[in-house]
Amino acid sequence: MRGMVGAAVLCLGSPFALAGEEKSLEQIQADYQEYLYASYEGGRMPEADRLMDFVMAAYEQVDAAEDAEQAVAALHLVMEMSSKAEGGMVADWQDAADRLSNEYVDEPSLALVIDSLGYVPPALEGPRDEFLEMVAAETTNDEVRAAVCMGTAKRILREDLMGGCDEKDAAQLPGLLDKLAADFGEVEDPYGRGNFATMASRMKYEWENLRVGSQVPDLAGVDGDGVPFKLSDYAGKVIFLDFWAHW
Repeated sequence: MRGMVGAAVLCLGSPFALAGEEKSLEQIQADYQEYLYASYEGGRMPEADRLMDFVMAAYEQVDAAEDAEQAVAALHLVMEMSSKAEGGMVADWQDAADRLSNEYVDEPSLALVIDSLGYVPPALEGPRDEFLEMVAAETTNDEVRAAVCMGTAKRILREDLMGGCDEKDAAQLPGLLDKLAADFGEVEDPYGRGNFATMASRMKYEWENLRVGSQVPDLAGVDGDGVPFKLSDYAGKVIFLDFWAHW
């Protein structure tokens, strides 16, 4: 597969051709992000041929990687870029996923890849689930195992928020969160958001208290005049809550 794609890219004239300037993975990612933002700002979907240029450049970094962490980072970028084409570049995404599950299943940085797979285009949902099942069955690394468990729980929560998850998933979630806390509670999240026991506790609170149809937890604050109030003070009235932030 990669050989055929590589030939096509050379015929098209890749900006990362062998005769051209060799770029680091960081520079490839920066160029890709710049192209992606420019496409969206112009009201266009990223073009598959252009994305393939970036995919092949990232694959060159996989082959040149000096250690497993670098290879995983490059394959992660391949998966991300492959998911951005309209309809998804399924074969290229699958190729990267296969290499990760076959060659790097115990590499701790694989947890970062798994954490990013909460949402994929519909065409990649099946391959994503197969990839996670394979990793869960083969890995012996606690960070990776915890990431798979967390990823499944986050997917169920997200589906429930977006319109409801099926009954099987709903029944599965409490046990997943208990397992996450019991088996991997002291393991640190790969993005530094705390350990998995803390994250499981937060997700369990959200599931039990913040779903559509749940009773809203009592909130406390101060009004514009500095007078304390509680949400329960307005019981029986229509309440509009406006949550906002800025950066």
